[in-house]
Amino acid sequence: MKLATVKYFFLTFFLSILTVFGQTPDELVKMEHPPKKLVQDYAHVFDAMQLDELERKLVAYDDSTSTQILVLTVKSLDGYPLEMFANDIGEKWKVGTQGKDNGVVIVLSEQDRKITIRTGYGAQIYLPPSVNKSIIDNVIIPYFKQGDYAGGINAGVNSIFQAFAGKYKQDKPKSQEPEMDWLALIFAIGFFIFIFIIISKGKGGNNGGNGGRR
Repeated sequence: MKLATVKYFFLTFFLSILTVFGQTPDELVKMEHPPKKLVQDYAHVFDAMQLDELERKLVAYDDSTSTQILVLTVKSLDGYPLEMFANDIGEKWKVGTQGKDNGVVIVLSEQDRKITIRTGYGAQIYLPPSVNKSIIDNVIIPYFKQGDYAGGINAGVNSIFQAFAGKYKQDKPKSQEPEMDWLALIFAIGFFIFIFIIISKGKGGNNGGNGGRR
């Protein structure tokens, strides 16, 4: 009898693992009992130590600030719009403190190579869309380009902490440096020089004509 119970336990355990890791984004949104942990790594981008460290960090931050940050990775979106998926997860999984709407959801789709940061209304004063975009473009993506998804998400979480503390600075990425401003300035100067030359030549021609008539 005990042996049968043990076998049933292990069978149930492994089936639950296969069920969780085999779920699509649509199934994740519709889960009746969402998981309690703040890091849900269905894409397996974290190793065991990275997963544990990030979970501990997010739990400690939640305990000290009542601001809940959920990190969710999936293999593929399966056609589910990324921002809508993150919003639906935040709503259905009830991310954030009840009554404050201060939850933050970070969703990474590995195969789609997409990531988003979505916030509740109570958190948008610290994390408006411009800050979220800056964190993704300037902090997270450089790690992703090196294949370090775990490092990028961890760095992004640290930047979110800074944003809530009012210490995050939005730096322009190199690709957005004002190179076109110099081109526009050079073009404007050349244009005015050209106009000046044309006007000067026109004045010179009129003077010559008037002199002949006199």
